[in-house]
Amino acid sequence: MCSVRMGLRQVTCFTLVYVLAFGPVFAQSVKRTGVIDVDSDVLSDADKASVIAFVKDRFAKETYLSLVRDEEIDENLVEKNRLRAQVERLRLDHENRLADLKTQFNEALKFYQASQFEEAIGVLEAAWSSLKTAALVMDTTLPSEILKLLAACHFFMGEESKSKQEFVTLLDLDPESLLSAQRFPPALQELYGKAKAEKRFERKFWTVGSSVQGIRANLLGYPIDFQEGEKTSFKIPLGHPILGDQVLVVEKEGFVPLLISLKSLPTTLNWQPTSDQRQSTKGLFSPVGSLTPPVELKKIIQKLNLDLIFLNHVGRDPSGKWMVKAQLLEQPSGRTTPIVQRVNASLREALTEICNELLSYVSPEGAILTNPQRRAAEAQAQAAEKAQVSAESGEDRPFYKTWWFWTIVGVGVAGAGVGAFLLLKPEDSFKFEVAPGS
Repeated sequence: MCSVRMGLRQVTCFTLVYVLAFGPVFAQSVKRTGVIDVDSDVLSDADKASVIAFVKDRFAKETYLSLVRDEEIDENLVEKNRLRAQVERLRLDHENRLADLKTQFNEALKFYQASQFEEAIGVLEAAWSSLKTAALVMDTTLPSEILKLLAACHFFMGEESKSKQEFVTLLDLDPESLLSAQRFPPALQELYGKAKAEKRFERKFWTVGSSVQGIRANLLGYPIDFQEGEKTSFKIPLGHPILGDQVLVVEKEGFVPLLISLKSLPTTLNWQPTSDQRQSTKGLFSPVGSLTPPVELKKIIQKLNLDLIFLNHVGRDPSGKWMVKAQLLEQPSGRTTPIVQRVNASLREALTEICNELLSYVSPEGAILTNPQRRAAEAQAQAAEKAQVSAESGEDRPFYKTWWFWTIVGVGVAGAGVGAFLLLKPEDSFKFEVAPGS
């Protein structure tokens, strides 16, 4: 028995030769294709998305087209909103200011505990006037504690009327506020009771225009009542002797928060969105005919590195039927297909016919064909179809007269020639082994 062993090197060389010789025959260029927007004044955003999905699904069946993903489109067309970073910096600044104010309060508390009431009042009043610098992150604890300690300091300095005014302000902010018996002596408790028995400061409605609803509002961390409608009305302590110079915070998720001084109220709330905005493509993807594409469209094509772009317009004709126009644009050549148009009661049917016709202008390599090239390609396709029908009808020919037989022979001869050169070099040889008894 004689067996032939081919070394790993020879197999590798043969494989490499095969790939280099015949790989390009089977290679096919893939064109990055963009189906991005629908130019239409009669379709909703949801309907436009459905049209895009339908066209993408049809184009995806063509192996020479590579549809650009929605995620990649969004990544390139969405513009980062700089206002969001500004709001984050502002919020951080207010958090730092709040930490400073709490430090000031602790300093005033030490003065109070040391019976240095005048020094404590100076620190507390400075802290109170600076509360607006931390309004964005303010909670109710610090304002409440400042007012209580101010009332105590004034009381022990013999300024009962000022002490009572601080208590009144606290109750105007929060009628349910309580005074701890463990921290404040009975005399202060009694004064607090008198302040609580008095009539509260009457808040007034401030009505303002607002383009958004679903807002929230607070003053020194305390929620503010408001009513939303055609206009928004806030119930605030306008003209209050102590609260009247504070800042009202009005917020809405996805917008820059508004810090409004009670001394300077606007007539309209100016809302600025903080969410990222997708670049407007309105009108950019309508058919251009033989004209030069808009500059903004060229920029998008460059950003996404597109080879083919689907241009279209969807409207209705006077009878109410769907009227669809579409065209393919090739880059960087600038070639375009003719504008294909369909009028149909069914939008799906119109799109199907348009997609099929547009794709008939695209070669298997993904290049847009001219009309003569397209006619030649159609003639070749028809000839191939007739040949196929003829073969299937039983018109037998000897195998040695068929094109595929001589193609295989040619490929085999070429492969054998190149393979033999590499396999039978002087330093390489076939190895034979003769088994005993052969």
